[in-house]
Amino acid sequence: MVALILGLVAFVGTNKSVVLTVDGQSSDVKTFGGTVAEVLQKADVQLSAADRVSPDPDTEVTDGATIEVFKAKTVDLTLDGEGRTVSTTGKTVADLVSELRVSSNSAVSASLDTALEGLDDPLSISTPKTVTIMMDGTSYDRPTTAGTV
Repeated sequence: MVALILGLVAFVGTNKSVVLTVDGQSSDVKTFGGTVAEVLQKADVQLSAADRVSPDPDTEVTDGATIEVFKAKTVDLTLDGEGRTVSTTGKTVADLVSELRVSSNSAVSASLDTALEGLDDPLSISTPKTVTIMMDGTSYDRPTTAGTV
């Protein structure tokens, strides 16, 4: 009888209630998992290398913990004339511009508050460059985001 009670106490003691949020959708999860990675595996959350998880997947889970997963999306873009596809966990064009660490003075083909999910066409970003203009023997340095001069 004592063994049964000790077993039940150990069983109940390892059960944890965790809030799991994936891309803004929250659910309460009951788990015996010891780490964030184990909880995600039990909840059948598949991760890619570009996804962001907080806390780190190796972190031990405690009762009442919150786990956030931000799934990466691919975005086609042209940056200074070169096409590429990037992965981002950002939600808006502003988030992507920030992740790419391009100048805030860059020319962007969509409004910064545009949702990345809603982009139909590839995004175009042109970063500022300084051009030198010669006029009447005098040179002038001017910033521009134009692709050609």
